[in-house]
Amino acid sequence: MRPFSKDVEQYQQKEQRSLWQLKLNTEQENLRLFQLHLWELKGIELTYYFQSYNCATITLELLALLDSDILKYRDKIITPVDVVKATTMVELVEKIDVIASDLWLGNVIYNELNHINIAEFLSEYSSNVEQLSHFDKIYINLLLQNQNAVNLSSDEISRLQDKLKLDIQSEDDKVIDLTNYKNPTLTPQDSAFSLAMFNSRFDNSDFNSAKLRFLTAGHFLSSDNRQYLSESELLMGNVVFDIDSINNNIELDELTVYKVKSLPVSVAPFFNLSSEVYFGYKPKYTSELKEKSVLELSGGVGKAYQFHRDVHGYFLFGVGLIANITRAEFFSKAHVGLNINMLFDTKFNIEYSYENRALWESGKLASLDINLSWFPHQDWSITLSSRTSRSEIVDLSRIGFIVTKHF
Repeated sequence: MRPFSKDVEQYQQKEQRSLWQLKLNTEQENLRLFQLHLWELKGIELTYYFQSYNCATITLELLALLDSDILKYRDKIITPVDVVKATTMVELVEKIDVIASDLWLGNVIYNELNHINIAEFLSEYSSNVEQLSHFDKIYINLLLQNQNAVNLSSDEISRLQDKLKLDIQSEDDKVIDLTNYKNPTLTPQDSAFSLAMFNSRFDNSDFNSAKLRFLTAGHFLSSDNRQYLSESELLMGNVVFDIDSINNNIELDELTVYKVKSLPVSVAPFFNLSSEVYFGYKPKYTSELKEKSVLELSGGVGKAYQFHRDVHGYFLFGVGLIANITRAEFFSKAHVGLNINMLFDTKFNIEYSYENRALWESGKLASLDINLSWFPHQDWSITLSSRTSRSEIVDLSRIGFIVTKHF
């Protein structure tokens, strides 16, 4: 337990996250009992056990003092989002307040403005601040905090800041409601189970395969990520089994310890790079485009762009190390992709990947992956996938059908 002000500073200012405050709907004596239990935890440093007992678990069990029904939502692994969802489900929430970081606020306002060219936007209004809407004033104030984002003299910046500060303070009755913007209660659950069926065409012959996946925590790039600030992928404890129906055999295909792909876009005055990190055991193609699982440690950086609020593109360049029992090799890679959120709760992903393992038996490899996902329910997704891969000596094409249940 620690003062809330430290969390506000850490998450809102340093990490540029938004904080959601939930006012609890219960009797005063219940709140008093809740506060007394919190006071008992003052100064205690909690040992964090991700797989069983963590700070979210303690929070959920404390909330059971107010409504025991909340324990119905106590799973093996509990995250902070699970606590928010459970509190909402048992109707313990009376009111929600959002403490927005500058990054989140900038994204909200930028998407609402018709002004795309920042220089024109500033020059149009800098001489007449009174023309600005409340949205415009807050956004320009954010821009002026980073002088590199604006082409104005220091005197002009100071004059505008002083004027905007007075105007914004005089309009305190105008509130930007962020409770319906990127709502965490609308995200799919963090754990997932999926079944995938594939048909592959290779060397003028067809063969079928199936894969079972269990994801301990995270989400996929093809998931419904509309409630996140930017497109991303997070896999922690991702286990995939390959099912060979011909030989009646099941073997470990993938064991991802940690993977993150973050694709934030730059919104003035915030410059963001995209990045990717992977550590685990995963299948890689040989020169004959046969899958062989190896250990991999890799990373990359790049840039993401927003062409429309529902259309995002990106590129990433990276390097990595792969190894099996007998050898280890470095490789370089490049990715170019596009993510589109479409009508009727559907999503389209396309990514072209190029990998160079000149010292490895597979040499140069190129793949084009296409996914079309439908989200009939918050915790369900159905995906049609297609992959076309090419090495220096052979081609492979694969189509698949994937059903995923988040829980």
